[in-house]
Amino acid sequence: MADDSLWGDLSTIERPRTPKSILRQQAELLNAATGGVILAEVVDSSTSYQLESTLVIVAPALNDYRYTLVSVRHKIDLYPCEVRIPDPYQLIECEDEARFVAALKSVLGAPRTRQIISALLAQSEAS
Repeated sequence: MADDSLWGDLSTIERPRTPKSILRQQAELLNAATGGVILAEVVDSSTSYQLESTLVIVAPALNDYRYTLVSVRHKIDLYPCEVRIPDPYQLIECEDEARFVAALKSVLGAPRTRQIISALLAQSEAS
């Protein structure tokens, strides 16, 4: 009796995709698409009530130049979440995963993001 779990059957608990896992997937796709010339990584931070994941683009050939592309913040519940874009500053509230993915797609596919990637690729390849 002493070894019986009082937690119940944890194997049936749903494990949804997190904003962090979605950012990591996109980081891996950028790394592959550029052949590692520029990289993306996800940096985490947290407080006692909030989690934050930030997608950062890194150019190794440029002394590891780092550019913060987007951050996402949420409480222990994954949604709603806030998507923060620093350049130009925007704050997008996302009620669920579908809206988060749509907001992230608009950021990653934006002309400004393509311009940044283009500039980093050109400068990295010239180094």
